[in-house]
Amino acid sequence: MAGSEATAPVSEHLRNWLLPAAAVAGVTVSLWSGYSTASQNREQAERTRQTVVAERFSRSVEQLGSASPDVRLGSMYAMQRLAADDGSYQKQVQEILVAYLYAHELAGSTRTARGRYTKVNPDIVGALMILAAVKLDPPTTAIQRANSDREIGHYVFRGLGLQHADLMKRSLPGIDLAGASIERSRFDDADLPGADLRGTFLAHSSLSMANLAAADLYTADLSSANLVWAHLKGARLQKASLADSTLWHANLDDAHLENVYAPGVRMHGATLRGAHLMGAALGKADLTNTDLTGADLQHADLSDANLVGADLRGANISGTRLRGVTCDLLTRWPNDGTPPRGVTCADRVLTPPESQRP
Repeated sequence: MAGSEATAPVSEHLRNWLLPAAAVAGVTVSLWSGYSTASQNREQAERTRQTVVAERFSRSVEQLGSASPDVRLGSMYAMQRLAADDGSYQKQVQEILVAYLYAHELAGSTRTARGRYTKVNPDIVGALMILAAVKLDPPTTAIQRANSDREIGHYVFRGLGLQHADLMKRSLPGIDLAGASIERSRFDDADLPGADLRGTFLAHSSLSMANLAAADLYTADLSSANLVWAHLKGARLQKASLADSTLWHANLDDAHLENVYAPGVRMHGATLRGAHLMGAALGKADLTNTDLTGADLQHADLSDANLVGADLRGANISGTRLRGVTCDLLTRWPNDGTPPRGVTCADRVLTPPESQRP
């Protein structure tokens, strides 16, 4: 009897301890079960999402083979949205669009009424605009890898041909067309700020009033191009060719034109304030009424250039070749305004045809 009484408190104590412990264990099991179920649901949802995305991607790729340009364009924008929703598809979408451009270029495009330019199909423009949003990191595509041993072979559009293309008034900010062949094309009034046009062949193209602010045109060929009223502030044009191009009233403030090749270039009324023109070849250039204040013209060649009415105040003309230049009373020189030694300006204001203005 005494033993039973002694064990009663122990049993009571044990019971008081086990009941809460069992409750905690039950809660723990319940929580773990709930977590496990939620985790499985999330995994299933992710698998379902991946399946749906894969189906969307496959469907979009299939639609690129449609005979309708509108369907092809729709599939491109569907792929763009897909890449935005799932970053893992971004590189695939980019590479497919690059390959599409190389395969199609101007196929199926039509001539304008004048017969000079080619209207670019909307799917081609769409691909360009989508690729403008996010550039490829070189080298990724098979096309890029095949050309990786060339000077600029890693650029996205190496060898892409858009000759005679009409891209007038198109908005393609930041577009990467480096190394592309776009000669005799039309980009009038196009919006191309920050465009990558390194090594691009744009000879005889029309880019009047185009916005090329801060664009990279390093080694680009713009010979005989029309750049009237073009906006090129801060653009990079080192070693580019502007031979016989027309840049009347163009804005080239703070532009980099070191070692540019521009004999015979026509720049009447252009602004080149603070421009970098070291070593530039500007023989026989028309620089009438140009604003060259603060420009760096060290060791540039301005032989036989027309400087009638040009403003060179604050410009650095150290080592600049000025043999045979034409200047008049309106030409403003650096320092005290006196023409450099060996330069003789007309003692009057020259007018056309003497100044050869447009």
